[in-house]
Amino acid sequence: MPRIIARFTKSWPASLILIAAPALADQGPADVAPPEAKDEARLEEIVVNSQRRPEDLQSVPLTLTAVRATDLLNQGVTDTASLSLAVPGLSYTLGGNAATPFIRGVGTTTDSVGNEASVATYVDGVYISSTNGALFNLYDIDHVEVLKGPQGTLFGRNATGGVIQIMTKDPSLVPSLDAHIGYGNYDTASGSLHATTGIGQSAAVDLAAYGINQGAGWGSDLATGQPTFERHEFGGRSKLLWTPFDGTRITMVADDNRTRNEDGLGLHVVPPGIAIDGVTRFNGFYNNYDLPNDFTDIRQTGLSSTVEQDAGITRLISITSWRNVNGRVSLDQDATPLEVVRANYLQHDKTVTEELHLLSRDGAFIPWIMGLYYFDDLSVYDPLGLMGEAAEPLDAIQIWSAQKTRSYAAFGQITEQFLTDNHLTLGARYTKDERSVRGSTLGIADAATLVLSAASQSTSWSKPTWRMALDHQFTQDIMGYISDDRGFKSGVYNLLSYATAPVSPETLDAYQLGIKSELAEHRVRLNAAVFYYNYKNIQVQEISAGTINLVNAAAAKMKGMDVDFAFLPVDSFTVRGGFELMNGRYADFRNAPFLSPTLSPSGSPIGGNTQSVGDATGFDTVRTPKGTANISGTYRWPVSRGQFNSVLSYYHNSGFAWDPDNRLRQSSYDVLNASIDWSAASNAWGLRIWGKNLTDTRYCVYETEQTLLDSCAPAPPRTYGVTLSAHY
Repeated sequence: MPRIIARFTKSWPASLILIAAPALADQGPADVAPPEAKDEARLEEIVVNSQRRPEDLQSVPLTLTAVRATDLLNQGVTDTASLSLAVPGLSYTLGGNAATPFIRGVGTTTDSVGNEASVATYVDGVYISSTNGALFNLYDIDHVEVLKGPQGTLFGRNATGGVIQIMTKDPSLVPSLDAHIGYGNYDTASGSLHATTGIGQSAAVDLAAYGINQGAGWGSDLATGQPTFERHEFGGRSKLLWTPFDGTRITMVADDNRTRNEDGLGLHVVPPGIAIDGVTRFNGFYNNYDLPNDFTDIRQTGLSSTVEQDAGITRLISITSWRNVNGRVSLDQDATPLEVVRANYLQHDKTVTEELHLLSRDGAFIPWIMGLYYFDDLSVYDPLGLMGEAAEPLDAIQIWSAQKTRSYAAFGQITEQFLTDNHLTLGARYTKDERSVRGSTLGIADAATLVLSAASQSTSWSKPTWRMALDHQFTQDIMGYISDDRGFKSGVYNLLSYATAPVSPETLDAYQLGIKSELAEHRVRLNAAVFYYNYKNIQVQEISAGTINLVNAAAAKMKGMDVDFAFLPVDSFTVRGGFELMNGRYADFRNAPFLSPTLSPSGSPIGGNTQSVGDATGFDTVRTPKGTANISGTYRWPVSRGQFNSVLSYYHNSGFAWDPDNRLRQSSYDVLNASIDWSAASNAWGLRIWGKNLTDTRYCVYETEQTLLDSCAPAPPRTYGVTLSAHY
């Protein structure tokens, strides 16, 4: 079985494609068979690791999308925040430079320190617990797998929404070098490098690095005249792959990156609202009234080692990791020239994990896996300082708080064949989470420090989760499956109100019926699934001046359909796409936070919002579009001195509600990306011209109602540029 990792399988009818999609000169495997097999051109086999072993996508009874690095680049996806452009059903929203992804309407709305996402992110099998740490550039990856639905069995941390699994490139014994340098609008210079070589006969090492410097902003801070939404980031990763003995494989990884930007911040007033000062209104999508500019400065460093030992009929795998994420954030929460609520804070997140797998050998007649998982995390505000009217009569308020988490889990899964072409998969996991919190609040006045409050508390939760799936191979190329999965997201403390009780764990029961098929001599791939969710104790947030509170919504019901497809009408033209249709409603949410514009006695808005408690039963669940879709096309044609490739990719989102009361809604929007590149016949040089959001669509990556204002953090505008590449 050829090891072609994670081909992107989604596509769309060819009649909708205007231009086809390119792959860069370093793209790796082609979309079709080599020239000598041209008469038998077919879609590539896709190998995924969604069940912690390499398997053909078409044989796995799961709903997932797998995307190669070059296909992501062709669709304008260069970081985790833009993954939704390639994966229908994934809404990748932000908040304060923290990742808040949603899959099928399931996600976490809060970006507060210590709160893990409901959609878990893994890099090379290592869980990224920090929502700040889950935002990074996809500069040296091999492929991405997005698993839809609860993952409560095989992955390190339970996840109610799904899993984003990112695999980076492995080093090679054969020396090679790939380098890229580019320039784009907003005075943006970028570069990346990936170099690899062998060390003797049994080891290989690589080095990957990237940098982006955006010198011009998207808009202006009207209070200071400074540019808004500048970006400066750089990072690097190195991998050592060592095979000291037959059957032994050791991989060690070190990475470091730093990002300074305003992603998820730089708030402006959502029209026709008025901010709390009674004056500040909307005045340009990329303009704001911060005093001074918002910013986040995130630095993260990680180390991991993976040891794989083949013991004949079994394999033993150990994954050990350490990660440290440090952030410095400045936020003008009221988004006005006045200092009503100014927050400056330092945050830290230190995580250690250990995971052990004992599993059957690849290709076993009855595949099985069992394992243990340990998670140790410390999340800290060090401190969070509040200034302005929110601190009066004090000069400032400082909140020092920390949450300690230890989690232990044991899991196993087995797939047994019975009768003819039937497989039954049974998996189970038992998780125990222990969490404690401590904190103190200090008041600063006239250089004196007062202890306003202090508290500490602890608790634990234990939950069994499971997976049951039955699949049947109707023909060699058509497989159907039905599954029942339970996912669980741990309860959590709010570090800004450390004395209050934690929110309870949320659970999700998912029922799916799906089909996977390849038709027309493997020129058409069509995968589809319908699903029904029963979602309980949903964790949501409410925002007041200077504080974030967490509450549990009672329950929600969700249902929908996913479709992914790929089509190879001719050898040089490939179409990929997919869509998701769904509906999510709160089944019982009688204590929902409702906000409405604050009115004068005469009934006219005077600025800010007034909060109350309402019944959101029957309302749309947050960040749940009725429909999302994407389509891209790839067309390649040879020329005398090389090859040209072109791409056009399109993404549609039908819009959704940002908050439980459904008052603020993201309207429907479309994103169009395109590129064209040339690669030399020797594959040594390449030139790419690209454009993202070509129609300059304006939508929010974060929007919410709070007592101070209705606020929006904008998504990127139209960007374009040129990239020169070299390959040796």
